[in-house]
Amino acid sequence: MPCRFQKSFIVSLATLAAFLAIQAPRALAQHGSQGTVTVTVLDASGSVVPGAQLELRDLATNDLRAADTQPNGTYTFVNLDIGRYQLSVRKGGFQTQIYGEVVVQAAQTTDIKANLKVAPLPRRLKLPAVLLHS
Repeated sequence: MPCRFQKSFIVSLATLAAFLAIQAPRALAQHGSQGTVTVTVLDASGSVVPGAQLELRDLATNDLRAADTQPNGTYTFVNLDIGRYQLSVRKGGFQTQIYGEVVVQAAQTTDIKANLKVAPLPRRLKLPAVLLHS
């Protein structure tokens, strides 16, 4: 009896070891070749900016991911291929911010804190009265 149990246990253990040996590199490759970018958008006073439009462009492939910041002013782009990206941050009433080189590294999170500046008001032209009444 003990011999059958030992053989069954050894076969089960060998099967498990073979399964893990095949699956482990795949799991590591999935996590090891991708990264994450977390963006937090703030205004000049340090308050969060919800609803800011984010565009993250892969500079190698030109692939584009777009999203809006959540009510807490953040958004996380996940499962990004390692490489260089360009991030643009837009929100009405603010100047657009562009980050030309955001580096995504394997199995790491790149944190970007975008500080938006208030957009300047459009200038009004003062025309001489002669031009206004001609």
